[in-house]
Amino acid sequence: MKKHVFYLFALFLLIFGTPCFAEKGEIQGFGMGTGIGLRLNYDEERMKDVYHEMKELGVRWTREEFRTEEADNDYFYQDNLKMLEIIKKNGIEVTGVIDYGINQHGVSDQEFLKQWKKKVERIVKEFGPYVSVWEIGNQMNIAEFWKKVRPE
Repeated sequence: MKKHVFYLFALFLLIFGTPCFAEKGEIQGFGMGTGIGLRLNYDEERMKDVYHEMKELGVRWTREEFRTEEADNDYFYQDNLKMLEIIKKNGIEVTGVIDYGINQHGVSDQEFLKQWKKKVERIVKEFGPYVSVWEIGNQMNIAEFWKKVRPE
């Protein structure tokens, strides 16, 4: 019995204690779902400050939203490219979230998918060099979020 407890304790320590054994001062890094550019209205100086601070805190990944309903606006591409350049300069990897819909009521499913596909393709083409991982949809395990993609 004592032998089994010892092995369980050793296994527990190996699994959960290993990250604690990193050299003093070494930062392993972590990620954050931030949406900083969107929240700061793409203010360049504020984004520079925030992403630099994130880097200093050890953030290695950020999750940023790219909303399909805004994809026809040229400022959408200019603002997001400005944000992605700042993120890249700080050595932070990006998970890009392509989310929400194109707000087209009354169009057929086929037409909706055609328009949505066109927007997604452009987003990926424009931002792809800066994005390490793509996520399609925001919290798609929750039914209410599907209504933001296709309201009908």
